[in-house]
Amino acid sequence: MVDVGSNIGILSLLAAKAVGPEGRVIAIEAHPLTYRALLENLRLNGITNVSPVNCAVGREDGTVRFSDRIDDDWNKIDDKNGQIEVQQHKLDDVCAGLDHIDVLKIDVEGYELPVLEGGENMLKRTKCILLECWASHTEVFGYQPKDLVKFLEDRSFTGFALTESADSMFLSPLPTTYDQSGLENFVFVRRAESLLAAGISFLKSVNPEDRLSSK
Repeated sequence: MVDVGSNIGILSLLAAKAVGPEGRVIAIEAHPLTYRALLENLRLNGITNVSPVNCAVGREDGTVRFSDRIDDDWNKIDDKNGQIEVQQHKLDDVCAGLDHIDVLKIDVEGYELPVLEGGENMLKRTKCILLECWASHTEVFGYQPKDLVKFLEDRSFTGFALTESADSMFLSPLPTTYDQSGLENFVFVRRAESLLAAGISFLKSVNPEDRLSSK
C-alpha cells in the first residue's frame, strides 16, 4: 500500500496490520512537523513494515511551497502563500522499488491529479486507488474533478463513488460523463468484478486502541 498524504499515520498504521509482516507500506508526508509525528506513531506502535518518506509528490521533481496551518490535516501545496518549502518528487521515483501497488490512497487537498501525472509507470501496476476530490480544491490547481476521472478512465480504471451511513458503505458506479463539483470519495479499480470486499473491510477496520501522537 502507498499512502500519499499520510499525515500522522492513522491509515498507515491500519495498512501496516492489513498487509501483514510480509507486506509493505510507503507513507508519504510532506510537512516536516507532521512527518515527525508520523515517525513517532510508527515507533509507539512498534511498526516495522512502513517506509516513511518526507516529501511532496507531483508531476515533476523540485521544490514547492507548502502551507503551515495548525490544523495540519488541511496543509497542502500553496505556491502563492505557502510559508515553508518542501522537496517534491514523482510518485514513479518514490515507488521505484515496488513491483506493484495493491492500494494507492491519495489525500492531498486538491493536488490529486498532479500526483497521478507523476506516477504514470506505477499506475500501470496499481490495482486500486482511493482518493477524495472536490472542485473547490482542484480549481486552485487548474482542473476539475471530471478531469481526474477521465485521466483514470483513460488508463483502464473503473470509478465508483464511495458513500457511507452509520453502519454501511456503498459503492456507486460513476456516470458515463462525470461532471459533479461537490466533495466525493472515489474508489478506482482495474477489475470491477473483484471489488474490493477486501477494500471495504479494510476501510472499516480501524482499531480505536491504536496509540497516536499528534503535533
